[in-house]
Amino acid sequence: MAFYNFLWNLYLQNFLFLNLNTVDGLDAVLPSKIFEYLATGLPVIMGLHGTSYEYVKKLGLDNVFLFQSNDCNDFILQYKRALKGKFKRVDRSSFRSKFCRKKIIHDTFSQILQKI
Repeated sequence: MAFYNFLWNLYLQNFLFLNLNTVDGLDAVLPSKIFEYLATGLPVIMGLHGTSYEYVKKLGLDNVFLFQSNDCNDFILQYKRALKGKFKRVDRSSFRSKFCRKKIIHDTFSQILQKI
């Protein structure tokens, strides 16, 4: 019965969930889905590994709860930690500005033009 209560509470929360598989090809990439989820400002519980785990951890954003991909025990720990706070939207406008595609493309082309 406790597990069903856990699932029901999970269902009632307003957060995003992402769990990247531990396939070798995902060790050194940063999927755009990570940035899309973070840009919403909603609380995010993310199962990541490799480069993506380290990168998101270094960002140090509020309301982002990381666990090791496919680790159910780690997920439960992070979920319980998240429950201690409030599942509410936070302002991530500076994050969106920093990682906006237009800005990234502009910066990239500016760097290329400086090299020419």
